[in-house]
Amino acid sequence: MSSAAFAHTNATSQSRVDIAISPNLKGVVVDENKTPIDFVNVVLLKVDSTYLAGTITDKDGTFAFKGDYDSPRFIKVSSVGYASQTLDIPLTGNFGMIVLATESTMLGEVVVKSNRPVTAIKGDALVTNVAGTQLEHAGTAEDVLVQVPMVVGRDGSFEVFGKGSPAIYINGRLVRDSNELMQISSADIKNVEVVTNPGVRYDASVNSVIRITTKRPQGDGFSGLLRSVLRENKYVSSVNQANFKYRTGGLEVFANFGGAIAKFQSNQYGISNSSMSWKEEITQNGYGNVKDFFGKAGLSYMFNEKHSIGAYYSNGITNDRMQHSHVTDLSADDEILDVATSLRSGDTKKLPRHYANMYYNGKIGDLGIDLNADYLWNKSRSNVTVDGISLTDGKSLIHSLGANRGRMFAEKLVLSYPVWNGTIEAGEEFVSSRFSSDYVTDAEIVDDANTRVDENNIAGFIDFRQTFGRFNFGAGLRYEHVNFDYLENGQKKEDQSKRLSKN
Repeated sequence: MSSAAFAHTNATSQSRVDIAISPNLKGVVVDENKTPIDFVNVVLLKVDSTYLAGTITDKDGTFAFKGDYDSPRFIKVSSVGYASQTLDIPLTGNFGMIVLATESTMLGEVVVKSNRPVTAIKGDALVTNVAGTQLEHAGTAEDVLVQVPMVVGRDGSFEVFGKGSPAIYINGRLVRDSNELMQISSADIKNVEVVTNPGVRYDASVNSVIRITTKRPQGDGFSGLLRSVLRENKYVSSVNQANFKYRTGGLEVFANFGGAIAKFQSNQYGISNSSMSWKEEITQNGYGNVKDFFGKAGLSYMFNEKHSIGAYYSNGITNDRMQHSHVTDLSADDEILDVATSLRSGDTKKLPRHYANMYYNGKIGDLGIDLNADYLWNKSRSNVTVDGISLTDGKSLIHSLGANRGRMFAEKLVLSYPVWNGTIEAGEEFVSSRFSSDYVTDAEIVDDANTRVDENNIAGFIDFRQTFGRFNFGAGLRYEHVNFDYLENGQKKEDQSKRLSKN
């Protein structure tokens, strides 16, 4: 499912009296026995439930937000095994003691009595165990992540508190398609690590990392999983999935199929005024539907506990249809200057989306080897019509066609070796990509365009980390060389192209 498939939400203007709230917010979270609960997610929200910031409780159950935030109104307190609470922010900013009630999970007529997840700081990561806990029954890897401390998000889009969107890895392999999180059962996950200070193993643009580790395969034979999820936001949307596995000895063969169908509506209304008595009223209404289908097949082979290889291929199609109406009323001193109405309609088709991966994980003595290679190729076409009319400009009708193509090859090798109370890691990474875009329109004020971006990035790194009791020490060096070429209508733009080497 495209991560944008369910990103559409209803928004309406709201008027309220702003309340002066203390900028320092604090409280303590306890259970029904008044025992402090650590690693509880506390999220700061605006009046429309927009995310502002997040934090977790410490070993004493306390939390705090310090600083200025844009109109905070609520906090949401959540932890696996407890009923979540949403609380208004008191004028003093002090929530005092917040008591979370124990929550039992019902599966049909069965009560799940698994243990609560154990979360602890290990090395550079906040590690949450999933195996043998209530999170085993969450559903998919996506359902697990929304309940992990320090993480907020949904529908394939996640954020680590204070660190933005993370790079997500599954068994050391970078996730490049959010569909993968839907294809992994929570029962197959061993633990989840959240890293807020990534080392030189990762690109400088990576501010946080989530590492998902799955369990070792157990038993032989055939297994399958059928899953369907219904969601409602005015309209009902569905996500359907069928996963199949066959395992014998060290060989595992799998095939996953799925699809999502969604219909959405978005409405917005706003008024803006200026000091010169200008007034602008904007009304927007949007309707659309998304159909997304994918398939994935692959195999893996475990020679023994120290050596395993694998590969898979996936493909998919997406069809996105939309229609948006936009009405703007412009006036000055209560006199109407212009009324502009436009209707935008069209569709976008993504076909196909090729994605292939090959990997090797091994260990020779104490030397760990992690090798991954990815290839992606995708294409999308969009057809948009804008039918508009206004008092000042009259009637207009504009058509546009767009086509995007992208391909990427990426390879990464990481060698690790235990040293004293930690590890030393060294490796290299290579990424080669091309993205091109064609745009054709009959609008008089906009020209047709053809652009292409070619980029090659090669990097080498070495990272040394040690643990001394509760303290972690790390030092590393990373070198990158980037070739970036930008072409417009077939001509290379030297001022936007670059050759860059950096440490």
